[in-house]
Amino acid sequence: VVDGSVAFALENTDLQKINTDGSGFLIYRRYNQQISFINANDGWLYFLEHDLSGSTFRHAFYKMRYDWGQKTKILDLNFQNTPNYFLYVSGDWLYFPNEDDHCFLYRIKTDGTNLQKMYE
Repeated sequence: VVDGSVAFALENTDLQKINTDGSGFLIYRRYNQQISFINANDGWLYFLEHDLSGSTFRHAFYKMRYDWGQKTKILDLNFQNTPNYFLYVSGDWLYFPNEDDHCFLYRIKTDGTNLQKMYE
């Protein structure tokens, strides 16, 4: 809950937001794309976006202002299938298992810099 509202995606579809009192329902619609693993931190939403528009699925981590303003790509991911991921944001870091590297834990700064493998 941020500023009295909750952001969510039902069944990996459109990003949605509603006030905790049931008012103010909004949809951020991106056709041919799915949203999953939503986290809120310091006025930003962090999520994994799946682009289903081409012959090859593309996935990327994004951040977007909680007011649905600025949207910024953090990291492109290079696997063929929809990943089984978690996404955790703490401070200036985003943590996730890297499916391209045996699901080892990685982290990256929320501004898209300093990608690091946490352990072998």
